[in-house]
Amino acid sequence: MNERGGVQAAEVPTEPPRLTFVPSGDGRYVPDDPTGAGPGVSLSLRDRNLVVSRADGTSTARRTG
Repeated sequence: MNERGGVQAAEVPTEPPRLTFVPSGDGRYVPDDPTGAGPGVSLSLRDRNLVVSRADGTSTARRTG
């Protein structure tokens, strides 16, 4: 950032963002974040679908094919 809030430089190439999950022991996976400052999200598998749970609700990724 420069003094006016604009982008002064960028690093390329960069890796895409990623989030690593670890088992939490109750059939869910939570972000591998020792600080606890990461996103409040957990993953679980239900009927071969991936369920993403957040404070504001859940989303289900259904397998196709």
